[in-house]
Amino acid sequence: MTVEIKSGTRRGFLGASLGAGAALAMQALGRPAATQANQNGEAMKLGSTNSCGTQGTTVSNLVSADAEFVAGKTGLWGASPAKDGFGIQGYVSGTNGVGVHGFSSGHYSQIAVDADTTGGNGEGIAMRARTTNGTAVYATAVGGYALFCQGRAVFNRSGRASFAAGATSRTISGPSFIPSSLVLATIQGDVAGTWVRGVSINAAKSRFTIRLNRPAPHQLSVGWFIVN
Repeated sequence: MTVEIKSGTRRGFLGASLGAGAALAMQALGRPAATQANQNGEAMKLGSTNSCGTQGTTVSNLVSADAEFVAGKTGLWGASPAKDGFGIQGYVSGTNGVGVHGFSSGHYSQIAVDADTTGGNGEGIAMRARTTNGTAVYATAVGGYALFCQGRAVFNRSGRASFAAGATSRTISGPSFIPSSLVLATIQGDVAGTWVRGVSINAAKSRFTIRLNRPAPHQLSVGWFIVN
C-alpha cells in the first residue's frame, strides 16, 4: 500500500505516518508475509517442509534448556542443565497413547531406545520406570530374549534368613505378596543332612515361614527369593 506524503504541512506528515502504521498493522493481522527456512539463517515456515541448509536449528532460553533440530546425525536433541529439568519430555492423555515412541527398521544392529550413563564417573540410573498399580516395564520376545541382563541384578524381594543353632523355622515379615507368589529358599553353604523342608506363605499378613527338615546343627543362613 502506498501512502502519499504532502510536503509543506505538519498535518499532512502526521496523517501520512498514521496511515502507513495502520496499513502495516492491517497487513500483519490480515495476511502475514510468509517466510521459509531454505538456507542458513532464514526463518521457518509453519505448515510446510523446511530445509535448514548445512546447519542445524537451535532453540535456547539461555538459562535452563536447549533444543536442536537435525544436529549432525541426530534428528532431535534436547538438553536441560537446570535442577530437576528434562532434556526431552513426552506426555500422553489419550487412550492407547504413547508418551515416547522409539522404533527401528528391524536390523539386529539397531537400538530403538538407548539409555547411557557411562559418561563422567559412570554412575546414575540409565532408565527408570515407575507405576503404582500397573506394570513398570513390560518386555516381550517371540524368538529372542525378553530380558537380557549382563551384570548384577538386584531384587528388593530377596534376602537371607539367619537360623540359630537348634532352630527349625524362621518367619520373615514385610515383603509384599499375592496369593500366587512363590518363595524360593535354599541353605547357603554345605550343611550335611539339613535342607529346607518347605515354605509357608501368609499373603494377607505379608509374611512367610521357612522350615528346616531338622533343628539347625549350628548357625546357618537361608537365602530366599520371591517370584510373582
